[in-house]
Amino acid sequence: MIDVFLAYTQKDIEKLNNIIDNLNSLNSRCNLKYYQPSKDKESVDFLNSLNDVYLFVVLLSDNSLKSGPVQLEISEAIRLCQLGHIKKICPIIIDENIDDFDSRIPGYIKQNIIYHASSQILAAQIIEEVVYHELSKA
Repeated sequence: MIDVFLAYTQKDIEKLNNIIDNLNSLNSRCNLKYYQPSKDKESVDFLNSLNDVYLFVVLLSDNSLKSGPVQLEISEAIRLCQLGHIKKICPIIIDENIDDFDSRIPGYIKQNIIYHASSQILAAQIIEEVVYHELSKA
């Protein structure tokens, strides 16, 4: 079982919930984690929990690229990936107004395959495929 972190902005919470609703097949294979302001008191303390994450999924949208907290999560994930704590960063564009060349996407993220999801169902399928691939390597 691996830990998967979903980085998103509160402005995209409905999309996140739809994605999570479509990840039922992963329930026994991974622990999904994401920042919940109502439950997680301090975002700085929550960032420390990224040390235990195997796969970092960032949902890229205009909203998330403008979000300070999401940018902090991305920066910390990149740092932890470079140190070998996080094994993979999986960027998924969920906004038709964003493309791979958006200057707000960090260069380190652009070195990965950037997935495009035209729907939340497709985003969930991408996450499932990446998780299954990572589990087959573990």
